[in-house]
Amino acid sequence: MTDKPSDAKPSDDTPSDAQNRLIGRTIDNGRYEIVRLIGEGGMGRVYEARQVSMDRRVALKILRAQLTTDEQLLARFQQEALSISRLRHPNTITIFDYGKTEGDLLFMSMELLGGQSLFSILRQEGRLGLSRALRIMDQVAGAVAEAHQLGIVHRDLKPENIQIDHVGNDPDFAKVLDFGIAKILGGDGRTSEGKALTLAGSIFGTPHYMSPEQVHGHKVDHRTDIYSLGIILYEMLAGQPPFDGNTPMAVMMAQASKPLPNMREHVPEAEVNDAVLQLIADCCVKDRAKRLRTADELINRLRQIQMDGLGVPSGNWSAARPTESYSHGAPFENRSRVETAPVPPPASVRHDSGQITPDHAGHIATVPPDTMYRQTDPNIRPLAARKAPWWMVGVAAIAAAVVAIVLVAVPDDDTDTAGDEVVGKTVIQAQNIRYKIDSAPQGATVFVDGVHSGQTPLELDRPRGKSVDLSVQLDGFQDKAHLLNGQGAPIQTVRLPLERVEPPPAEVLPPVDVPPPTAWLRITSDPDGAEVKRGDDVLGKTPFTWEPELEDGEITLEFSRDGYHDATHQLTLNERGDAAVEVGKKLRKKRRYVPRRNDKPPTGGVKVKPRDTKTGPYEKL
Repeated sequence: MTDKPSDAKPSDDTPSDAQNRLIGRTIDNGRYEIVRLIGEGGMGRVYEARQVSMDRRVALKILRAQLTTDEQLLARFQQEALSISRLRHPNTITIFDYGKTEGDLLFMSMELLGGQSLFSILRQEGRLGLSRALRIMDQVAGAVAEAHQLGIVHRDLKPENIQIDHVGNDPDFAKVLDFGIAKILGGDGRTSEGKALTLAGSIFGTPHYMSPEQVHGHKVDHRTDIYSLGIILYEMLAGQPPFDGNTPMAVMMAQASKPLPNMREHVPEAEVNDAVLQLIADCCVKDRAKRLRTADELINRLRQIQMDGLGVPSGNWSAARPTESYSHGAPFENRSRVETAPVPPPASVRHDSGQITPDHAGHIATVPPDTMYRQTDPNIRPLAARKAPWWMVGVAAIAAAVVAIVLVAVPDDDTDTAGDEVVGKTVIQAQNIRYKIDSAPQGATVFVDGVHSGQTPLELDRPRGKSVDLSVQLDGFQDKAHLLNGQGAPIQTVRLPLERVEPPPAEVLPPVDVPPPTAWLRITSDPDGAEVKRGDDVLGKTPFTWEPELEDGEITLEFSRDGYHDATHQLTLNERGDAAVEVGKKLRKKRRYVPRRNDKPPTGGVKVKPRDTKTGPYEKL
């Protein structure tokens, strides 16, 4: 890379410190001109830049220069770029380019967003109304659902990573940011060389939004994001997260152990209903096996709540909103209105749970526009009855054309049309296929396109025409894979018999000779050098260590040394301690006769009676 100055002069507010010397310069052979610093994080800095070739403003993320020698961090940066480049959801930030410059600076070029973070909005407004919070969460969950389908777990969802901007007619268009610590489940979080990108037991995330499994350092999956989304929805409605503390560790311990506070008691003024509270509770179950299973389920329940509360059918929520944005509390006359809207599908297509999934949003009819808004809002009044304007005729014609497209020919007698709606002699085919998945034996773990989706038996809704890779796993049985081709009857039963895996024969080890237990003794004498015997066996000379086999009864050791009286010592050998047992013996020195210096030997043949040894003079040697 050549960091040569660009033709444009730096602005007056350009930071003067050496770390911001890139501002006002170009990188990557002049492709990007750095304009200003937007922010920075642990891995690098984010700049506003101009892509010279397209004259486009972009956000340019550059890894810290001092970290470019760290192979693990380099792999994480490349993983961030790869992760986001695979995502195409409109509510996920778009990546344009990533690579390495000649100067070994890693960069990533992304769309430059406006607006402000959800974090800033909550700090300014305190809490959001129910309708607004549900619309934002619907968009965020959609972005997360696509990531999960590609095997990507965000692991750090929080209001700071959700950007809200006014886009088109939507004043609250959400973008999910920062997949920088996302984990690609398909690769088990490893580089192409198999090196782990994170150390075992490492904890990533933000304490106020971390799942219990993150707190404990356990392996995470897509349900970790479900937990975080539940916490974020709670905060949007309550104006504060459910768990707080004086230290990050205190917050983490609360996430792992404390029950979710009752929002009605915690924040009585929050706008909530029973369905929303139950949804948040289902997302925030401590045991992830009992948690809401997928982001798709979260979306379905969000839309069901919106439909029940606002009189609007589930499905594409943005299609049912007014075509023009408006400010809360503005006169109704200033709000753009719609004259036609989808109506709820008939009861025959409702699920057993009472939810209506987006699959059946193909029924079209006209309804009075006043059903589009809450009647509890004093600023909203219904439209007066009036004749249909000319443009409604065109809308009706388009609707008729759409219905004609989805009509299919009368099926043969052997065609399974269960779940399809029959109108006269035509069949309106359901847009989704419901798979009833089971295994023999039951209880197998089900993965759909590599994402954990529950255990058998379970039901799975997938769009018609879209194939799905299904696999089930159960301990003691071979894994089973199956392709759902997205064709056929709208309700299908998939039963997968599993083959038992015989465990390998246990390895037979040869018998091992176990030595008999022994005692542990340290034999000493005063002075050293005494020979120690047991019976006729010489054990050694003191000092030495002796480890005989354990036995019952007493044994006798004999100590002998020249110039000292023999000694004995009795002991038992019935146990072994943690340290050597000291067996010491003090030896008594022998005495011998020494004549006095003035003693004279006897003369002549006269015999001299020897001295009495008991009273005669002695001298110690």
